[in-house]
Amino acid sequence: MFSCRRASRLMSDAQDRRLTWRERVSLRVHLCICRYCRKAQKHFRFLQSLGQLWHQHGEGEGAETRLPDDARQRILERLRG
Repeated sequence: MFSCRRASRLMSDAQDRRLTWRERVSLRVHLCICRYCRKAQKHFRFLQSLGQLWHQHGEGEGAETRLPDDARQRILERLRG
């Protein structure tokens, strides 16, 4: 049986590398079965989008390190729902 621990490891690995065909299929099958891992995958994607926002808006000398209001509002909405 494909464990949740293995699934979360693959979701994390997918942030840094392309998963093999077998890994992608195994993960997809597990995600069809496990609602907890589907929720974890949403969290991984959310964190990735936060990192991208931070990277886009937090670079450069003297750059504003505060998120734009619209981004902040989207984050709050996703955290609530």
